[in-house]
Amino acid sequence: MRSKRPSKLRSGIWCTGFAYPEKSSVTLTQLHLATEYAIRTTGIPYTFLRSALYTDFLAAIGLKEAAARGELITYPGDWAFNAVTRDDLALAAAAVLTEEGHEQRSYELTAPRSWTFGELAQTVSELTGKPVIHREDSAADSWLYRFLARIDTSSTSPDLERLIGRSATTLRETVKRLIGA
Repeated sequence: MRSKRPSKLRSGIWCTGFAYPEKSSVTLTQLHLATEYAIRTTGIPYTFLRSALYTDFLAAIGLKEAAARGELITYPGDWAFNAVTRDDLALAAAAVLTEEGHEQRSYELTAPRSWTFGELAQTVSELTGKPVIHREDSAADSWLYRFLARIDTSSTSPDLERLIGRSATTLRETVKRLIGA
């Protein structure tokens, strides 16, 4: 069955950036805010898609290794994540490009609920059938944790789910795919 194709894509400017850039201390997010401001002043129709952290970052913190050894080791902190899949973000972008009513809007494309490293370890345990504990260790410091500490990884919004017309991919579904469970 062929999907219905739009007769044309919407005109205007679409700009992507970080979710909640106002709450970030990363220089790049300040550039995104300046770009958004400049676009707003032109009078040209625009839509800003502000994306949360990609769930891909879980591979960078050693999720498969944590599943194998039974321990998820992270840098200490009060971490909470609004991360989303690239597939969900692509669906949201497609909706904005092919549907009407998105002009002069900004969307915060995040998960509807944030999750913690403790919840991540519990999810890995459930999927593997083996206990996986979460342990904080300052020796786990890396560029990634320093970056995560400088962006808003916890604020949430219903925008993504509204745009894609379904629930966002869950943490469980993401972890299952990443660890091959």
